[in-house]
Amino acid sequence: MKDYSSYFKGPSLNEAKKRSHDRVNRYDDAYHIPADMIKAGVGKKYYIQTYGCQANERDSETLSGILESM
Repeated sequence: MKDYSSYFKGPSLNEAKKRSHDRVNRYDDAYHIPADMIKAGVGKKYYIQTYGCQANERDSETLSGILESM
């Protein structure tokens, strides 16, 4: 039987340690709503229909939060 172990190497813990020191950018004001848009949604309704994966569900919840704050 042929040895394929040189082709399929698992992740290295030492490499993972190196990657974990990368700086992560955080955007707290990514969904800033301009002052003139704050009252744009008063008295209005919205409907979000979500298809697909778990990430789409999260995106729908984020969008819902943005719309609720209007």
